[in-house]
Amino acid sequence: MPLLRDEISTNDRVLLLYTGKDSLGDANMELCGRALLANKHASIDLLTLPSLEAQFKEDDIFQNVYTSINEINSKKYNIILLAEFNHRSIRIKLKHFKRLPFACLFGYFDGPDRNQTLFSYAAFCRIFKIALSSDFITTHAKPYVNCSFSTQESVVSLKPALPYVVIAVGGVDPYRTYSNWAGLLKKYENLTNLKIINVVLVGSGNGKSDAELLERQSYIKIKIINLVGKISLLQTRSIIMDAELFIGCDGGLMHIAHSTGIPTVTLFGVNEPSHLRLTPACNSRYIQSTGAVSEIQPEAILERVIHAFGLHSAS
Repeated sequence: MPLLRDEISTNDRVLLLYTGKDSLGDANMELCGRALLANKHASIDLLTLPSLEAQFKEDDIFQNVYTSINEINSKKYNIILLAEFNHRSIRIKLKHFKRLPFACLFGYFDGPDRNQTLFSYAAFCRIFKIALSSDFITTHAKPYVNCSFSTQESVVSLKPALPYVVIAVGGVDPYRTYSNWAGLLKKYENLTNLKIINVVLVGSGNGKSDAELLERQSYIKIKIINLVGKISLLQTRSIIMDAELFIGCDGGLMHIAHSTGIPTVTLFGVNEPSHLRLTPACNSRYIQSTGAVSEIQPEAILERVIHAFGLHSAS
């Protein structure tokens, strides 16, 4: 295959095709290795699915983010980078960039589940000939998301003046959606010497009813700020990045939180192995359920909050 390349130069004009998995979490993990291209002056654009645009539209590595092939000038590029050899990417390559050379991050790999974050860092090292040891990758790899200064400024008025904890509520998969945030908040409020009283709720529209239910609860000490379904994905990252702690289930917002570097407490169902979703740089104390995430008791979550991060003292 004379057009297939083993490597790409940072001098190349690259279009990356990520048109496979329609999942914020998967897209975050599989493309996070682009963080290694920071300050290397690489010219790389992204073509992806419309549902994933929100995560990448303010990216500082991708110069342009497209969701339609009709937006792209094919003459601009001298090489195509496929995330993987899937049907959609191959069709786009053959139809619109038939004569351009190409490389591929993950090839035909479709085997057992793996740590996609580590795979991404290793793949970007291989393709762009970045010499990093496996120990360095293991230590430093984590999800990567960028948001602009204007986006950060847009939520300043929504943040509490005092320190706060963020909880991500809602979810698509019931098996990965926690149902006892009310129980956790009651126990959280009962801590003696409670230092952080503000709790900010974030999430998409599927968590609105849960958030409204939590708002209606009676609290003596803590204050609930409900932003669920009210702000964009990147605005949510801006809220999370200034929090003292993020608490949430395995999912898109968990990976967004891990891109900020703040400490997290993350919840995993039995079918989502935490060691395949986390790396040391994620700064997370996780809980692995033996069933659905809702089987995790509030006491277990509170223990992580108290002892892992030392934010409060127990009653």
